[in-house]
Amino acid sequence: MISRLKKLFAPKPAADWLTIDELRTQLTGDAPPLILDVRSKEEFGFHGHIPGAVLLPEGDLPQRAAEIPAGRTVVCVCRTDRRSERAAQWLLSQGYDTVMVLEGGMMAWKNAGLPLEHHPLK
Repeated sequence: MISRLKKLFAPKPAADWLTIDELRTQLTGDAPPLILDVRSKEEFGFHGHIPGAVLLPEGDLPQRAAEIPAGRTVVCVCRTDRRSERAAQWLLSQGYDTVMVLEGGMMAWKNAGLPLEHHPLK
């Protein structure tokens, strides 16, 4: 009983936050992070996404987490940063080591005039 209570009230894992400039620097480095777009399929395709991003909607994470390579830095992104923060916290709670959230999400990326890819998905 006590161990269940400790687990219930244990602090939630906190993801690091990354600015657009920090992400751009990491993307040009020797070991670029995996950009994990946790928006819906429609948002990803219609509104555009960061070049090279992988779509894995937030609601699909529990079933598809095995698709995320272990040991690789993951940057979660959504429209603003709310869903990506929840996704990052969940990934951290599942044992992923380096998970970050893009501050401001795709809205900040677009507002900065950075490139987008558009792939309508079926």
